[in-house]
Amino acid sequence: MLYPGVPNFAETGCIAATEAQACGTPLIATRIGAIPETLHEDAGRLIAGDSTAAEYQQTFAAAALGLLDDADTYRQAVEAGQRWSRGYDLGAVAAEWEAFAYQYFDDRFESRKPAILRQLCWYEDLRAANTLAVTMDENAAADMERWRYGTKPETPEEYAARAMDPRAEQQITSRVVSIQYTISELFDEAARQQPLRILDFAAGNGSYARLMLEWFPNATIDLVDYSQTLCEVARAFLAETYSAERFTTTAGSFADVPGRDYDLVFAGEIVEHFLEPQDVMTRLQSLARPDGLVLITTPQGPFVSWMHSCSLDWSAHARGHRVAFDARDWEDMLGAKPGFQQMHHPTERTSRGDMCGHWIVWWRNDGKAIPARDEWRHITRTRPYESLAVCMIARDSQADILRALNSVDRIADEIWVADTGSSDRTMELAKPFTRNGGEVWSIGTCPDAPEWAPPPGDFGWARNQSASKTTADWILWIDSDEELHGAPYLRDYMTDNSFNGYSIAQCHLTLDTLTDEMIENRLPYRWDKPIRLFRRIGLGKQAGILYQCRAAIHEHFQATVNDLINPALVVGNVKIAHTGYLTEARRRPKCQYRNIPLLKWDLKRNPDRKLARILLAREYVNLAKWESGALREQNGGQVVPVQQTVPGLHEALGIIHAEGFFDPSDVYWDATYEVYRDALGFLGLGHDYGVFVVTDGGQMRACTMRFLSDDDYEVFLNHQTKRLRDLKGMIPITWDDAEPAGAVVGMATVGDHADIPVTATGETTRGETEA
Repeated sequence: MLYPGVPNFAETGCIAATEAQACGTPLIATRIGAIPETLHEDAGRLIAGDSTAAEYQQTFAAAALGLLDDADTYRQAVEAGQRWSRGYDLGAVAAEWEAFAYQYFDDRFESRKPAILRQLCWYEDLRAANTLAVTMDENAAADMERWRYGTKPETPEEYAARAMDPRAEQQITSRVVSIQYTISELFDEAARQQPLRILDFAAGNGSYARLMLEWFPNATIDLVDYSQTLCEVARAFLAETYSAERFTTTAGSFADVPGRDYDLVFAGEIVEHFLEPQDVMTRLQSLARPDGLVLITTPQGPFVSWMHSCSLDWSAHARGHRVAFDARDWEDMLGAKPGFQQMHHPTERTSRGDMCGHWIVWWRNDGKAIPARDEWRHITRTRPYESLAVCMIARDSQADILRALNSVDRIADEIWVADTGSSDRTMELAKPFTRNGGEVWSIGTCPDAPEWAPPPGDFGWARNQSASKTTADWILWIDSDEELHGAPYLRDYMTDNSFNGYSIAQCHLTLDTLTDEMIENRLPYRWDKPIRLFRRIGLGKQAGILYQCRAAIHEHFQATVNDLINPALVVGNVKIAHTGYLTEARRRPKCQYRNIPLLKWDLKRNPDRKLARILLAREYVNLAKWESGALREQNGGQVVPVQQTVPGLHEALGIIHAEGFFDPSDVYWDATYEVYRDALGFLGLGHDYGVFVVTDGGQMRACTMRFLSDDDYEVFLNHQTKRLRDLKGMIPITWDDAEPAGAVVGMATVGDHADIPVTATGETTRGETEA
């Protein structure tokens, strides 16, 4: 079997390769992607390189012919493939993965019991939480009480007081439509015209009873609810449209139900209020006629999240739910029932970012008791709660801090504000936000900072102080002059995955740098993408690392001085707006008298910190931009060469050359090249060169770039060629991996652009590309 592959597609696994081995057919294939994992090393040959290149094709053909000409090797390939393919039996693979999954859940449960307990409490699954808590240490009960936020049971009066108006509840059309669809599937038109008897248990304000009377025009309905007040509301609401002969209302519980043998028993949002829901469902079932239908709905998700959107004081909310169900729970309890079906109806995302919904479940009465769910399966398969601490430093921020705190309040479990010496109402305004163990406290100025440094002297030190008291799983750091947008989406990323951090696009809002052209063409602001959300303690290759800020200014939480939080992902639907650099009157003094001196001081402490040198070079370019703008304004719009900032620009170029920042795959490449290009422009140095830039996807696009010299240009091109090789998998082609042969890559063609000759050593020739 021959499979040369294509250069821009990496196989994730190849069924055809597995089938070929099972049939005793040797395979000659590309090495790209997961083919090496699919093909046994003795069952064929894998060829590395670009399958569109002549050299690759010649090697590929030679490999196939060589295998056909060698009978012993061919026979060995057949036998090796057949042995190997037996491990791909679907039953064996399924069993292996099932065992792996169960082991993963078991290991997670044993290592993260407190977080699972919190998740059970957050979802108001208090029965399961109690079951787990009694097996844990003495801290579990206190932790459970904390995550319940001191809530209390709800009385009938409180329940009635917060109940919706029935007309308003009927406007929540999505759940109504789901129930109506279920009814239409269970009762055809003829059945809906029959004089059916319906029980609406826990009927509340009568909103669903009224819909039932509409859907079943000849039915009668008995409404039962434990609130006398709501029974009166329901009676008045139904009487507006229907005669008293078609409905009754009763205040009470099971013992007060006025009849039996109902054709349909409906119970909306009630069984989750009982610690033994299976007993409640058995009682409901007993009220239906033999083979009669029981239809219930229950909430799914942390509906308490809705309550939080109404008040900062969570302890003021009554939370009456006792059990939270998942799909497997319904299978455990009702899977053997005739006619059993379940449907999930999602609702909108809450202000905190939680996705909530409802289960709609139905079955027919077979007279048999309903068993309890598998409690420990439910507990051990519950996803741990990922707690979030928002950490902030602030000083004299009373004009901004409420905007910042309000933007993160609904997603935060804890908020910590380290004040660095405010003389206004900053601490007073922040205090109401620091619930659940959070705090506002004064840290003053860094004791090791130089005397000339403005408070807090060392911003990295202050940032570490702000995060020093939390034990949360994740930390989001934000400044008092910033505002988080898209906050509800942030919790989507805080899961059991491989990422240690997330970059959030930060927009520095400015008023005096917007040109008429930018406004007319709606050009976007410039964005930074710092890692703002991260695990407090790393996983994977950075396991056990407690992330810290490593700089006095332009600080970032990092693993080490030069190692960023990794792996990290850029978030697309969350943004941060920063107003601290709104005008030049704010920006320039910070840059000239604070940022540059602190960066130089920081480099004395951490001379190997790569990012600090890049940022220092950027600040020199910023000074040149301001000088250039001022000169242009003084000279009637005419461009005049900068003078005062020339030494700083030369120092910026020296920084870049000293570190060899010409590798496009370098994490700081984008920021570095921008500084390099701007410095050359202000100094009137360098030339424009036509280049092909390799994108992250391995494609190439033509553009013009500025370089100081041919040497710089050549260095950049060599890096580009290496990057192209790495992305395309252009590694040496060989029969024997122990003895790699030389590679001849040939022509790299991109669309309608001219071909770029690539030599055997990987150097790209310049040709006539210089402008």
